[in-house]
This record gives sequence, structure tokens and C-alpha cells, in this order.
Amino acid sequence: MQSVFVTDVKTFADLAAILAAIVALASCVVAVHYSHETKLDSDFATAMNWRRDFREWASLTIVALVEAKEGCSWAAAGEKDNQALATFRTRLWIQTEQGRLFLPNQPGKADVGEILAYRGYRHAVLDPVVAAHYVLRGRQHAFASAPDALEHLQKLFVSRVQAILDPAHVNAQVARMIRDSARSKVDQTNTAGLDPDLSDIPSGARALLASGKSIVE
Repeated sequence: MQSVFVTDVKTFADLAAILAAIVALASCVVAVHYSHETKLDSDFATAMNWRRDFREWASLTIVALVEAKEGCSWAAAGEKDNQALATFRTRLWIQTEQGRLFLPNQPGKADVGEILAYRGYRHAVLDPVVAAHYVLRGRQHAFASAPDALEHLQKLFVSRVQAILDPAHVNAQVARMIRDSARSKVDQTNTAGLDPDLSDIPSGARALLASGKSIVE
């Protein structure tokens, strides 16, 4: 009887050890899973914060480019204001330098003695902003006028920023999330504004003006 009892005790101890090992393994799996989820959440938050800050910088740069273009238009009309033009130049240069914090120079041939942030090739997104600064300083260009040059540079900047932010892809994802969050097919939210039908060609601004009709029905 004692031998059987001892055997039962050993068996129980072995089972307890196995169960403890299983619990420990499960705890490790859960810990790894939550650690992975936490890292994904952290990476997502970092990406979202970067996009927000980058969009804010780009928006302020667009404001500076538009103001510079309008300032040059006034100058061309005989209302030259050197102080205003100097302010526009300063704002553009500030935006350029702040942009380097998001878009560092690309590796390339560079003087080893050059300061770190200015080694290699300037990022292409910043080129239109620098070029606009040159225009305001009176540098020669191939456009009909300074306002024409600045308008082209503004559009080029917006296009290059848009290529980074990819709003079409983001809007499609947002539209999908809105549709998925609808409680029933009856309550499906119309997301055509975010994810439009590519076959539905917009009429354009001139067509709206030519129609002579109120936009609000």
C-alpha cells in the first residue's frame, strides 16, 4: 500500500510539474503576443504622429508659396513692397530648413567637410521651395514671369507632398472602415465622396461658373 501511495504521489508531482510547465509556456506566449501588439500600436502611433506633423509643415509651406506668388503679382502690377518680399523669402527659407527635419538629404557626392544635414543631395520635395526663394531674389528663370514660376513651383511641391501622403489610398481605407462600421446594410453610409467612382468625371470649376445655377438646391 505504501508503494502504491508513493507512486501516486510521484505521478501527481509529475502531473503538477507538467501543468506548471504548460502554464509557464502559455504565459510566455501571451506575453510575446501582447508585446508584439504593443509594438504594433507604438509603431502605428509613431507613423500617425509623423504624418500629422509632416502634413502640418507641408500646409504651412503651401501657405508661404501662395503668399509669395500673390506678393509677386502685386509687384508686377506696380505695387512692389520690398519689405513684404523679404518676409516671403524669410518664410520660405524657414520652411526649407524645417523640412530638412522630415526629409534629410539623400546620400551622394559631398564634401567631407560639409555640415551633416547638408551633405549629399537635397530631397526633391524641398527643391521647389528653394527654387521659389531664388525667384524672389530675382534669379533668372525660363518662365514668362515670377508669378508664373511660383505657381508652377507651388503645384510641383503639392504634387510631391501628395505622393508621400497618398491621400487617395488613405481615403479608400477610411471609406472601407466607415462601411465596415455600419450596423446593417440598410444603414450603410454613402462614402462616394471619399472613394469616388473613377468613371464619374467631375464637371470642373469653369463648368460650375458657366451653369448660372445655384449650387445649393
